[in-house]
Order: sequence, then C-alpha cells, then structure tokens
Amino acid sequence: MSDKVIKLEKKKKSESPPPSMLKRVMIFVFTFLIFIQIFKFYTGPSLLMRKHQIVFYKNPVDISQNVFESLDGKRYSFGNLKGNNIILAFWAPWCGYCKDEIPAMSRLAKSIEQLGYVIVPLTKNIESPESINKFYQGIKKTEPFITGDRELYAKLGVHGVPTYILVNESGNAVGYMKPNWRAGDVLNLFAELKSSTLMLNQDRFPDPSQP
Repeated sequence: MSDKVIKLEKKKKSESPPPSMLKRVMIFVFTFLIFIQIFKFYTGPSLLMRKHQIVFYKNPVDISQNVFESLDGKRYSFGNLKGNNIILAFWAPWCGYCKDEIPAMSRLAKSIEQLGYVIVPLTKNIESPESINKFYQGIKKTEPFITGDRELYAKLGVHGVPTYILVNESGNAVGYMKPNWRAGDVLNLFAELKSSTLMLNQDRFPDPSQP
C-alpha cells in the first residue's frame, strides 16, 4: 500500500499544469522585446559610435542648397561638396571649448580627409574677420568659413558651440556628435562611419526624443 502511495506522489510531482494563456502571452512578449533589443544593437549605432555620442536624426536633413563663404568672400553651397562625407563644425572665436577642440580636430584633418571626409569649420558672419584670424593663428590644417544662413542653424538644431554635424555624400545631414578628438580610436570612428548604413540613411532605430 505504501509503495502505491509513493508512486502516486511521484507521479503528481512530475506532472506540472500547462501554462495559462496569460503566461504564454507574457513569455511571447518578453521574448519579442529581447529580440528587438538584440536587433537594435546590431543595426543601430555601434559601441564606438555611442562612445563618441553620435545621435542620428529621425529624418535626414537636406542642406545641399544652404550656403557659406570663405573669409575672402568666395561663396559656396553644400551642393558643391556632394560626393563627400562632411564634418560640419560649428564654432565661435569666443567659445572656450572651441579653443580646445577645434585645434585638436584640425590636427587630425589630413588623416580624416584621407578617409574621404571634408571638414568645414563654420561660424556666423557676425564675428569679425580679425577675431576669426586671431583664433586660427597656428591652425593651418583647416580653413575657417562663415555663414549668415540662419536657416541652416535652425534646420540642424544648432543652439550652441561647438556642435559637430555629420553630412553624407548625398548632401543630407544625418546626425550630430560629441567626439573626443584626442581619443586614440577617433579615426577608427570615421572609418567605421564611412561604410555604415546609418550614414546612408537606411533603416535604423533613432532616438525618438531627437528631431
């Protein structure tokens, strides 16, 4: 008799009730969310991009018709630079951070340009040529440009300096960044960006809080 009781108890313990419908739904949702996070990781910004605080716009911004000019009055549009990836560096001669970052960026200019980029340091035309030239004393790797194109600042959401905007070969601004120009991996960043689908405006998961 006792043997039968033991066998029955073992049988009861081995039989677990089937999961309820609610549990099945919760398991499905949990699995789906994990899949989405993994998908984002492999299709979104890489760890290197995150390190240098790159944020991609939800929608690319066409700046090909916007204009800027050199200090000697030569006028350009960003459409003239189509076919190149552009690092658009907004700065000002009175900006303390710019005094540290713009020279550091300029020292890398040749290496960055060899990767297929054009660097455009840009400040507002309300700044005097004297203050711009004074700032650029000793910086020979990049040429400063100016613009009075207020629409450009508004379109890109530039509210402070320094601000660095990424523009792809089609003339579309695709995002902004806060790179560490002194980091040993910053050139690896631009090499990676050049071949990234994120620079081509293909499917991505942008930060929804950004424009």
